[in-house]
Amino acid sequence: MLPRTPQSGPDLGSGELLAGLRARGLDARLAASECCGEPDLRICVRRDQLGPSIELLCCTAGDPRPPQWDAVRLTDDERTVWRGPACDDELEDVVAFVEDLLVLDEDSLAERYRRLG
Repeated sequence: MLPRTPQSGPDLGSGELLAGLRARGLDARLAASECCGEPDLRICVRRDQLGPSIELLCCTAGDPRPPQWDAVRLTDDERTVWRGPACDDELEDVVAFVEDLLVLDEDSLAERYRRLG
């Protein structure tokens, strides 16, 4: 079983979420950049080179957490944003969201999560 952080969701600062994703055999890394003068923090995840990749959108330390996790699913030349579990949910829920984005088709994802665009 993956570690849990009760009442607060995965702690990005400690690497808990990265460790949880890697424990499932996923290639996960933190990518930090800047967009329009604002920090842009993402956890980039892949299962293999043939399938989609996922960019889990994160907030920087000190910023208020959004109510839910959003992730960008990249397949070939298409980018789709999906809304996942609440940010305060357990680590296993966030990892399951990322795994679903890696393996499920669009119709199956739409039954579980909200497509934002």
